[in-house]
Amino acid sequence: MTTPLVNVTVLTGTTETEGQAKSWFVSLYNFLVGLLGADGTAATALKTLMAPFSSTMSKTAAYTVVAADQGKVIKCSGTWTLSFSAAATLGDGFNVTVINTGAGTITLDPNLAELIDGAATITLAAGLSATISCDGAEFRSLGKGGVSSVNGANGAITAAQIAAAAAAGYGYTPANGANYVGKDNGGGTIGAYASAIFGAQSAVGLTYPNPFGVGAGTWRCTACSSAIYLTDSGGYGVAVYTSSFQRIA
Repeated sequence: MTTPLVNVTVLTGTTETEGQAKSWFVSLYNFLVGLLGADGTAATALKTLMAPFSSTMSKTAAYTVVAADQGKVIKCSGTWTLSFSAAATLGDGFNVTVINTGAGTITLDPNLAELIDGAATITLAAGLSATISCDGAEFRSLGKGGVSSVNGANGAITAAQIAAAAAAGYGYTPANGANYVGKDNGGGTIGAYASAIFGAQSAVGLTYPNPFGVGAGTWRCTACSSAIYLTDSGGYGVAVYTSSFQRIA
């Protein structure tokens, strides 16, 4: 807690003593230490001022976020739960940024019955990140996003995913290497958007159960392009269509 700054008027009269001046400078020192930290470095000042992204730490197993983690970027890998101290303890304005740098799933779990985004827990799939803000009573995630494939895998679509989609009869694998199963903006969760190249035109407005052959859920087609012709392995032009979807269930 910052020490209150003594008003400078104690030094503006005509009868102030050396002792009063010394006391005022001590109060000024204590005020600045409480506000910016004691070592005079920018890094310490940012931490003391509760600035976001002020430092980083890595975690690979269950951990509970505490008040001293204010402003940190927490890089997580594996599949486990990142818990939070009570919202009242962390206080209004507390924030941390959580990044899932691994291939597993990180579950964010507030203290006891407290909520995050109105729910008991939320998850971060591989490659996703979010800044978690506390108002002293509950938690909210800000900017949750990233890029992952529809089945929750991070990064480029794999040959196995393409094969799974092709086996299900949904995906199309042209010989020129432009292989697409689908990419989304939210780990495949409800509300996420995705796009894919298919060998047949999708019907706008209709819903499809798991149209990608990987992942899960029901998706509504929101748009579909005109035919795009690609060359197959036999040198023939094959019509494919870029379709956009949103997961609704």
